[in-house]
Amino acid sequence: MATRFFVRLSSFTGMSSIYVRVRSRKTNLDVKMSTDYFISSSETSRFFKEVSELSGLSATEEPGGQLRNLRYLKSHLDYQLLHEGKLTKEKIRETVNYYRFSRDYPSTSLSMTSTMTLGEYIRQYLMDVRSGGRTTFQGRNFSRATVASIKVAMEKFLRFQDACGKSFDFQDIDMQFYRDYTAWLKRRNYCINYIGKMIGSLKTVIASAEADGLPVNPAYKNLAFKVTRTDVDSIYLTREELDRINAVDLAGMPHHFAEARDIFMIGVWTAQRVSDYNHIQKKNISTETVHVVLKDGRALDKVVRTIRLIQQKTKKKVVIPCSTELCHILDRYPGELPTLPKQVINNDMKEIGRMAGITDSVEVQITRGGNISKEYYSKYELIHTHTARRTGATLMYLSGMNEYDICRITGHSSLKMLEKYIKAGELETVRKLTEEYDYFK
Repeated sequence: MATRFFVRLSSFTGMSSIYVRVRSRKTNLDVKMSTDYFISSSETSRFFKEVSELSGLSATEEPGGQLRNLRYLKSHLDYQLLHEGKLTKEKIRETVNYYRFSRDYPSTSLSMTSTMTLGEYIRQYLMDVRSGGRTTFQGRNFSRATVASIKVAMEKFLRFQDACGKSFDFQDIDMQFYRDYTAWLKRRNYCINYIGKMIGSLKTVIASAEADGLPVNPAYKNLAFKVTRTDVDSIYLTREELDRINAVDLAGMPHHFAEARDIFMIGVWTAQRVSDYNHIQKKNISTETVHVVLKDGRALDKVVRTIRLIQQKTKKKVVIPCSTELCHILDRYPGELPTLPKQVINNDMKEIGRMAGITDSVEVQITRGGNISKEYYSKYELIHTHTARRTGATLMYLSGMNEYDICRITGHSSLKMLEKYIKAGELETVRKLTEEYDYFK
């Protein structure tokens, strides 16, 4: 039971005509029909990848939205096969004709928008965010990571629906649903932050449906219909620990270990996300002359090396002055800076941390399945790519840097968001306060 596309080459035009085939062994259905769309023969393999697999469209999509319409056609026919019982040739022709003449077909709804079910809307929503037909509030396409996160959340919802033996619709998403759904997720031993992501993605889809004019239950706006989250006991590395990591002799290790360490340290001294610090290029680095007025009133021109980035996740522009430590790393690479897969950096840095003797026991509290448990790890086991960003932000804070200036470098939109990254221990915070303020002296 499936909808597939195939092509037939026209010897007269040299173009391939696109046909749709709808089959169902259960109802003995096998219908082939022209879509009245054409594609050049050289684009045939790419067409099957982008339409049949419902993957992302590229910038070469035709202005009329041909590939997008065919993707919607496939989704619509698949939905009819699953939910509308015996599908006739006449009904298929009616659906094909609708998409055949909808050259400027809108991205947010099918022909039955006003009566669209929640399950159908979810499938449509996923196609829209993949294709770029639905964008963020800033008008940007959703990132691959965001699309993947939404997809996982919607799959979880549909599994819950199957487990309940019930097809939930918009009006069914109330507080009782919230309690049942979160309880179901807890029974599967998911951590509280993961459950929060599942609820958050569902609320986003419901809010989108409401904006599209669908009759949703307003309960999703209730404060009790909340996205749960707890602070993660992530670590940061002290300057002394960073020195120990830099002192590790990697002469006998594979070359990527030294590169992983340099990439990680670039993350520390820039306080950026791995998606940014692992892809810095020479074109991002510049040397500038800055006019500086000293505290004693003297003025001088200072040469400063900076890194300018547009952050991949938020698209914010940040300018990062290069510290002495960062300059030393940059100078080691006269060509382009190294880049490695995230998992390679994670594995290598854990091993380097072990070799550096960063083995203090760290207590980690985890809320899983609704229960709080304590687990203990050697500190090096908790080092990963995001530790670099947390370390950088924390060291800036401990150095006395103004929090607003830290945000200008890290790209955090608020001090509240920055505080999640400040991982200073209690004693270090106390020491910083007592050293800087007469009040505590």
